[in-house]
Amino acid sequence: MKLIKNTGNDRVMDALRAGLTPAAKLDIATPAFSVFAFAEFAAQLQNLSACRLVLPDSSQTDLQLLGSDADRAFRNQLTARWLARQCADWISNRVEVRNTQTTLPQSSLIATDADATLSRAITGHCPFTTDGLGLTPGNPLSLIQCSETPDECATLQTWFTKLWESLPASPASKQNLLAQLATITDGILEIDSNGIENSIRPSALGKRNWMFIGHPEADERSAIIHTLLGSCRRHGINPFDCLQDLFTRLPAAKITGIKEFTPAAWATRKTVRSISLSHPR
Repeated sequence: MKLIKNTGNDRVMDALRAGLTPAAKLDIATPAFSVFAFAEFAAQLQNLSACRLVLPDSSQTDLQLLGSDADRAFRNQLTARWLARQCADWISNRVEVRNTQTTLPQSSLIATDADATLSRAITGHCPFTTDGLGLTPGNPLSLIQCSETPDECATLQTWFTKLWESLPASPASKQNLLAQLATITDGILEIDSNGIENSIRPSALGKRNWMFIGHPEADERSAIIHTLLGSCRRHGINPFDCLQDLFTRLPAAKITGIKEFTPAAWATRKTVRSISLSHPR
């Protein structure tokens, strides 16, 4: 195995691209998956005959679909929605997805030629993100290795196959990943935080006007309360009625049902209740 520095001309993306021949197969095990990393290989990934993708459960883990701070320049190009849609189409048509219940300690990228010849295997700290591929600066202390012989490729392929077969084959794995991508493509998310910033502005102004707030941790608690009040105003509901009901039921609630206590959920229940009362059976 040879070491990859992941800088200059010695990057993971260069080694991987050499193995992605037309009709090849690709196996990926990664703790993170970025649409900007997908964009770098989009044309070659579309020509693959198949791809097996192992990820942590996307319903419980942040996969960094929109990258990290290093990807700000990519996000500023305003192509994330289009890329997410392209990525979702590729995953739907060409990719098998299985989930691990814990995070993956390292990544593996294994390319197989159309004639079933193992051509490239890369392992180490190289997640399928822009910094993992070497497109943006990553951790210079990361250990990344690339195969040099067929035997080394075969060893990593055997490891991946055992990992793949040990994981449950559930349609929910792909569905959860596509649902995460849908939050980018369907336009529900705002592209800025102006709304929430405006809703907590009274708290920010208050810090200037109030001599004492009581305790160092009170700033955070005040922000939480003002966020709840702002959410109530956003959904057009009476903050007192909403919070009184939520705080009354909250002590008996379970952590798994905490989403039911948001002002948005309360507003939905109120609407359903109003419809039921106006149209009794």
